Amino acid sequence: MGDIYENSHITIAATASHDSNGGLFSSDRPVTSRLEKHPHLYVRASPEMFPTYADAAVPASMPLLTRAWVYQERKLSQRTVHFGKHQVYWECQTGFASEDSEQDAMWNTYTADLENSIGLDWGDKCVDYKTYWHKTVKEYTSLQMSYESDRLPAIAAVVDRMSRLQRVDDIYIVGLWKDSILSDLLWSTHDNKPRPVRVAPSWSWVSAQNSMISWDGYQFTKETKVVSLEYTVVGPANLGGVTNASIILMVPVLNLTGFDELDSAANDDFWWATRFQDISKAAAITEQFRQSNLGIYHSWFSPDYDLTTANPPFECGCTVKLLVARTSGADIGGIVVQQISKNAPEYRRIGFLRVNLRKTEHKGIGKITKKEPTRTATAEEMEKETARLIQPLPMEEVKII
Repeated sequence: MGDIYENSHITIAATASHDSNGGLFSSDRPVTSRLEKHPHLYVRASPEMFPTYADAAVPASMPLLTRAWVYQERKLSQRTVHFGKHQVYWECQTGFASEDSEQDAMWNTYTADLENSIGLDWGDKCVDYKTYWHKTVKEYTSLQMSYESDRLPAIAAVVDRMSRLQRVDDIYIVGLWKDSILSDLLWSTHDNKPRPVRVAPSWSWVSAQNSMISWDGYQFTKETKVVSLEYTVVGPANLGGVTNASIILMVPVLNLTGFDELDSAANDDFWWATRFQDISKAAAITEQFRQSNLGIYHSWFSPDYDLTTANPPFECGCTVKLLVARTSGADIGGIVVQQISKNAPEYRRIGFLRVNLRKTEHKGIGKITKKEPTRTATAEEMEKETARLIQPLPMEEVKII
């Protein structure tokens, strides 16, 4: 099916139709109003915006574009004519146009390497294939899917094209790519939905049920290594299906065990911003906070799923660790994992933690209060201090399933 769209001369999309019976043409007229001082002139209300950038909400008048299965059809088509409710739109590999010219744009086909895909438009291409894949997953996972089992098949044609043209020698593994797996592992979601029946290893974004996935510019330290990556392939390569999958990382670890702030019974806070606020009081970096005059300005935890639905259930006091990563600035964070077996320690990913640091005027630890004086440190200062915080952390082999 992917070949049909990729090799078609033009794709005609019934974008305003709810189903195959809706057709291309709409009988609705644009909303207009007469000018009081010029009764012979009418002004048309501004139409709904076509979703031409990654974070754009799809208008209710364009139901076709909400469907995840349509994503690869739209992405692979060389040229598409969208029949909307009030006008026709043109979309191709180089630009976008509408009848009223309000959203006419040319895609950026030479975007340089970026830390993340924030700010990129729908048709923008990236020199960095890692960032381009993150952009693709973010766009794709924001759409609706009826069956969770379709999560990999509904993007398989895009994967096939990338394998042929951009990542020829790479291996696609359950939504991640082997050559960029350390970066691909650092995804997060904010939807906090129930954990589905296991369809993928917990370290893959495919394990997060109907959730929009994003990357926020975090990278593991240069010392982090993949010790082993084991799995059994199931089905065609472009589906990325696997069983018995596990990954072992050698990574800086911060022990979060004993945090009663990570309380699954109080998950009504959408951002879970109250969790881990006292991270420095129980963490191995306490002394480094004192030495560096650093405090936590903001911290927030994004669970991969509603922890009350975990099996085994999440309980405060269980072994929880942070696999430390950082941004290019002053933020640290990373993957949060929970130990699920003791004899041969295995871990399951449960979420992503972000911690924003600030320089304080006096030596102290813990979360910065509103009354506590802070000072603006240079980017170079904060980068050095953050590195000093991470450097003494123990390197551990952590097996995630």
